[in-house]
Amino acid sequence: AILVTVPVPADAELDARLADKAIDTALGEARAQGIRGKDVTPFLLAAVSRATGDQSRVANIALLRNNARVAADIACALAGVR
Repeated sequence: AILVTVPVPADAELDARLADKAIDTALGEARAQGIRGKDVTPFLLAAVSRATGDQSRVANIALLRNNARVAADIACALAGVR
C-alpha cells in the first residue's frame, strides 16, 4: 500500500493560528449546542468558514482540486498514459 499526501496549494494556505482559533471556537460552540454525530462536520465547516472570512472554504476547495489533479497524474502514470 502507498499513502500519498497532497498539501493545500501555497496560494490558498490558511494561517495556522487563524485556523486553530476558528476550529477551537467552533468545537466549543458545537459542544455547547449539543451538536453530535453526522451534524458535527457541516456545523464545523460552516462555523470555521464564517470565522475565517471564508478563507477555510477557499482552502478546502483548492485542496480538493489539488487532490484530483494529483490523483489523475498518478492514474495516468500507472496506466502508462501521457
